[in-house]
Amino acid sequence: MNTQQLKELAQRATGGVWRAFINEKANVFSIHTPEDQRCGDIIDWMGFDGVDCSKKQKARNARFIAASNPDTVIALIERLEAAEAELARRDAALGPQPAASTPDGWKLVPLEPHWSMIDAAIKHHEGEAFLPVSLYKAMLAATPAPGGVDA
Repeated sequence: MNTQQLKELAQRATGGVWRAFINEKANVFSIHTPEDQRCGDIIDWMGFDGVDCSKKQKARNARFIAASNPDTVIALIERLEAAEAELARRDAALGPQPAASTPDGWKLVPLEPHWSMIDAAIKHHEGEAFLPVSLYKAMLAATPAPGGVDA
């Protein structure tokens, strides 16, 4: 989504409050400003061409379009821009983060063994179901830090 282009389009559109005028009996759905006496100075249409939907759905669509007026769109885009700027500021304050790396001969492993790991250990330990888990935890506790320094 090109938010800058959307913002520029919203800035050139009719500003202010938009309201939906709905006359389902006449099949008229329009968007207007409160000052408009004809109820169609923004959009006046008989529904969405080629869209097979009920008059109730056309009315919902009209209300949504009215709520999506330029002021609302601009405000939402400005909130998004502020949030993105804040994230960029926080990222810059953190500075570059080192990529996680695993030294040669090492593997990253979960603190708790996965069931498939337990199953593999059981198969290698002749069916001793609880021994592999306790062995795994003991081995993790005793694992030295990378570079040979004790954990």
